[in-house]
Amino acid sequence: MRRIGLCLACLVIVAVGCDEDNVCQNGAVRCFENNKKVYWVCRDGDWKLAECEAGYACDQDQGSCRPSCSADERRCSGTLKNVEICSNGQWVVETPCGAQEYCDSTQFSCHEPTTLACTPASKRCENNVVMICNGTGWQVYEACVSPQTCDQLTGTCVRNPECTTGSKKCDDDLSRV
Repeated sequence: MRRIGLCLACLVIVAVGCDEDNVCQNGAVRCFENNKKVYWVCRDGDWKLAECEAGYACDQDQGSCRPSCSADERRCSGTLKNVEICSNGQWVVETPCGAQEYCDSTQFSCHEPTTLACTPASKRCENNVVMICNGTGWQVYEACVSPQTCDQLTGTCVRNPECTTGSKKCDDDLSRV
């Protein structure tokens, strides 16, 4: 009976996100349709309510809180393959870029890069900020908010793992354990 109740709770809360054992996947995020400040996040197999910081809103596609937007504001999508516009507090695609085009984050238009300073849409970390290449240079993609840090391998914000007794890690500058 408890398993049925858990599955129904998962279905009611998020409609998806339960695995075969009716437990949500850690880190999964589900935004509310009408309230982008509050969202559900899966921690330790249970859905918990969380709230985005001021100036941020839940972004279902990214699975995290992202800077919220103002009407008619424009930006390049995370992959730099679309020009997006803010509509009703949410980012929507305004112009899809062609196969060889990338979004120019200064003009918010699609173009073929003439000289590539970096690989378009590649990501890297700088001072706990995810940077993304727009073809002509690096631009801010996402600032990692504590307790998250920028993962150099994936170019994404990740939650810091909790330490356990006896575990070790290097200092940020890799000078000591």
